[in-house]
Amino acid sequence: KGGVLFAKIFPNQTSDDRVNALARDFAERKIRAIVQDPSVADDLVPADHPIGTKRICTDSGYFETFNRDNVELVNLRRDPIQEITASGIRTREATHDLDMLIFATGFDAMTGTIARVDIRGPGGESVAEAWADGPITMLGLMIPGFPNLFNITGPGSPSVLANMILGAEQHVNWAMELVRQASADGHTMIEARRDAAEAWTAHVNEVAAGT
Repeated sequence: KGGVLFAKIFPNQTSDDRVNALARDFAERKIRAIVQDPSVADDLVPADHPIGTKRICTDSGYFETFNRDNVELVNLRRDPIQEITASGIRTREATHDLDMLIFATGFDAMTGTIARVDIRGPGGESVAEAWADGPITMLGLMIPGFPNLFNITGPGSPSVLANMILGAEQHVNWAMELVRQASADGHTMIEARRDAAEAWTAHVNEVAAGT
């Protein structure tokens, strides 16, 4: 039924604007065929970014939901939230009474969960400080200046477009094998070389720049 494999249907979708436009038009036609209200469909069609540069909706009835009488879509770009009240949410143009409010206001993907923890290396530098100009990792798994620290599915790792569970398991297995080897060789500290991490990060950025 497609899902995240949608990207495989259109070769070069992330590197050719014309192909991406075809993929986007295909997705738009599918959405408009499902959503009955054209104005609601307008808000659901991915129009402000090349399709695939943000995770596409792996639909299992999501779009059909907006055809229900008890469902309302509020476009917060047009009508932003002004206040969370005791009974719900007040936007610039209306008040919405709610029984439950679920926060899903955005995600600091890849770097956020690591940089927000106050992890510091032997020199006292935090990960957030080390990554002030962007993340630098070796294989996405280790950070120079932070010995014995392993990231799982971290920035720069081959995990984002893979099955996340299998990716995490592979990263853990890799780290465990490295620790076993280091221990067998009598080492107590493992740290990525800065030049190796910079070379890996440059390679990742070079590949990403082609999309």
